[in-house]
Amino acid sequence: MSTLWLGLKAAALDEILKRPAWRRFRKIGAPETWRVVDTPDQQHRGAPLLVSPRQTVAAGLMPLFDLTRTRWHDGPLLLEHVFWQFPDGRTDAAARLRVPVGAIEARWDVEALHGEARRADPIPLPDFDPVAEGYRRLGGDPLPKPEKLRLTPDMTAGRVLAAILDTVIEALLLHLPAVAWQQETVAIHQARVALRRLRAALPLFGAGVGAPERAEDLRRRAGDLARRLGGVRDLDVFRAETLVRAERDFPLEPGWANLAAVATARRAHEAGLLGGTITNWETTAFLLDALRWRDEAAAMLPSGPAATEVARTLLTDRWRRVSRQGNRLDRIDVPGLHDMRIKVKKLRYLIDFTKTLFEEKQVLAWENHLGALQDALGTLNDGVTARGLIHGMMPTLEKDGAFAAGLLIAWSDGRTLRHRNRIGKLWAEVADLPLFWEAST
Repeated sequence: MSTLWLGLKAAALDEILKRPAWRRFRKIGAPETWRVVDTPDQQHRGAPLLVSPRQTVAAGLMPLFDLTRTRWHDGPLLLEHVFWQFPDGRTDAAARLRVPVGAIEARWDVEALHGEARRADPIPLPDFDPVAEGYRRLGGDPLPKPEKLRLTPDMTAGRVLAAILDTVIEALLLHLPAVAWQQETVAIHQARVALRRLRAALPLFGAGVGAPERAEDLRRRAGDLARRLGGVRDLDVFRAETLVRAERDFPLEPGWANLAAVATARRAHEAGLLGGTITNWETTAFLLDALRWRDEAAAMLPSGPAATEVARTLLTDRWRRVSRQGNRLDRIDVPGLHDMRIKVKKLRYLIDFTKTLFEEKQVLAWENHLGALQDALGTLNDGVTARGLIHGMMPTLEKDGAFAAGLLIAWSDGRTLRHRNRIGKLWAEVADLPLFWEAST
């Protein structure tokens, strides 16, 4: 049985342990403390050297940090507090609750715990090794990247779905704490991408394991979270890209500052709502359900078509949907181009999911050409998004800001016209590519 970890703000741990639903937790022994020592070049990261804080450190080694772990339990639930102390006097801490994914009978207990822990911002996150995490915090290392998806020809549809769910959910869990606690722009984008990949995979591979209704339910719930992420992400793109480019072309317009200030205030409001969404019970329950399905997926369809055959069928269908619109590109309006962008994106995700089943060079050509086409279509969509954002900001803009907003819309419309010709050329290049999934044996 796999687990989901909920990260909690460590400073609030003492307070929530006094709450009614948390009083059942019992401490497991005394706190455990180790000193992590290593050579100056930290060559033992993979196999850390742990000693008692009272032990003498051997020659050639140096203390890196002290690690103290305190644990409590309540049946299958495990709570732990990890505390790091570094030689320069810095300290750091983390608190986490381990929840069994498949223990549906414990779901009501977890929901009650979650509700009482809201002040500690319960955020789903991936498992981590306290020693490896101490090294990361010591050196200011970036977060680890999720494992790359690697399908093999012998996989059935159930195993393919399990592998995709595992990769996408891991990526989502890595970024959610930075989204809710730091409101990081990059983390918001990466979490949104992970949810889009999940939504693209669910209807395709969910039907393959005979569970389309279950797939649709998770796809809908992923969409709810993605839309909240999208509200912040759209404002990030508007402020850092669309507005900056327009101001570069019209540097003397005085209203840009007011437009930027209103957009920044709007972003802060949306980010606050996003943090509340991530720390609520619905998000945790969604991930528990997705992980439970991952655990069950391979068993739901132990035999059937191999992964390569499934991939060929799905790629043929996705390509048919894209080419149907691409072949009448000159007659599609801007909303139609937005719909085409979504179809191109879903095709790219599917190629990314299944690329290890085919010849690398041919797949790379498709990824490059589809990426260029998607970027061009995205530029058009940025203009549509900017128009919608400006419409919502108009009541709070000053006179100069409102004039700048109108100028930006006109500038964006002109940019859209220029990009339509480029989109046609990029589509022609994609349409000339050989269908690698048909040629591969």
